[in-house]
Amino acid sequence: VSINYDLIRKRDFRVSTGVIYNRVRNEVVSLGTGATAVVSDDDQGNQFNNSLQEGSNPEEYRDLFGVPTINLFALGQPINAFYGARVLGIIQSEQDAIEAGINPNSEAGQIGEFIYADLNGDGLIDPRGTDRDIIGDPNPDFTASFVLDITYKNFELAALVRGAFGADVVNLNYFRDPQNGGVGGRANIILQRSTADNTSSEFPRLNPQRQYAFSDFWIQDGSFVRLQNLRIGYNFKVKNVFESAKVYLSGDNLFTIHNYEGLDPEVDFDGIDNSRIPRLSRYSLGVNLSF
Repeated sequence: VSINYDLIRKRDFRVSTGVIYNRVRNEVVSLGTGATAVVSDDDQGNQFNNSLQEGSNPEEYRDLFGVPTINLFALGQPINAFYGARVLGIIQSEQDAIEAGINPNSEAGQIGEFIYADLNGDGLIDPRGTDRDIIGDPNPDFTASFVLDITYKNFELAALVRGAFGADVVNLNYFRDPQNGGVGGRANIILQRSTADNTSSEFPRLNPQRQYAFSDFWIQDGSFVRLQNLRIGYNFKVKNVFESAKVYLSGDNLFTIHNYEGLDPEVDFDGIDNSRIPRLSRYSLGVNLSF
């Protein structure tokens, strides 16, 4: 949907706006006829393909989570849906482990370890295997843009604000290297980790021997609003030299409003932020001349 409107239209003063709204919906309706390519998850009723992209490295996620990919093409689900375990919390006492069905004497039952949901209800917690389900969607619910144009005599101003809302982002930098105190700007994570004296309901203990499972612990809200472009200009004439001239100052990617804990919530279509370089701000000063 696109709407444009002139708020003010006078001889020396004009204000016009435009709004573009795009609702995003997609669904996997077929996995093709290759029976060997289809995986059935009888516990949760999912049928899917691993959505490995051309040029991707499946061992990257296998080394970290024990699985070749964290995106799926699943019947009835959005493209590139996230597939993994659900975290219920962090073990803060021996009783927490017992109530969660975890042996408190095991490595996984120590204070500061994850409590995973028993999704298939068999009494055995297997976050890398049978206790996985669709846990996120990298596709935004909708995107929107707002355009503002203002002219006053010889001055002009143009702005473009753009946003995407409802997308999930996998922040692999969130707590991937806890023995190093966290990465991706979260060095203070080492002070927030769970310890015997300072239990934490958000971050697990330091444990370089931990076998991670991909879960909703890594998924964050990727909604954002970005000032994509701002341009300010002044038009003037130089008699007997130029027919018209304009001097302008322009900026791109000036700021972004978001609650994402990485550097930039706008990632690729698979929704994975794996130390991705954020969009850079750019400033330019220019002159347009017409003879």
